[in-house]
Amino acid sequence: MTMDAEQFRECLLIHGADVQRWPEEIRRAGIEALDRSLECRSMQEECRQFEAILRSRAFEAPSPDLAFRIVSAAWRRERKASPGVIEFLAACFQDLRLPAPVLTAAAVLILGVVIGLLLPTEPVPADSESAEVQTFLDATEAL
Repeated sequence: MTMDAEQFRECLLIHGADVQRWPEEIRRAGIEALDRSLECRSMQEECRQFEAILRSRAFEAPSPDLAFRIVSAAWRRERKASPGVIEFLAACFQDLRLPAPVLTAAAVLILGVVIGLLLPTEPVPADSESAEVQTFLDATEAL
């Protein structure tokens, strides 16, 4: 198996700069790529430097009240994020860039639907023809 520079870079990212620690099935190809290519050696050196920087970073212990601060901030954000109906609708439509006539028509349509849902409806009186059809259907069921 031969390894090109792109494959070598992927293996560096996955397994690290020490080729001797790579899995056996790709280790030999990685060593051969290092012997063949100056680009692979350069990538390995950059990876080694990056790993050294990561190892040199000291662990910083969190402050004792970190969990409390996170929960408090989340709670405050959640309280601010619970909008009323108007704020919710404004947030839904704030990114729409429609012409004013279209927005006006949409507002009138929504208002009409809301009014139609809120107004009480009166029963529609049955006309004589539909009553006769129902009487006929009832009579045929009885037979």
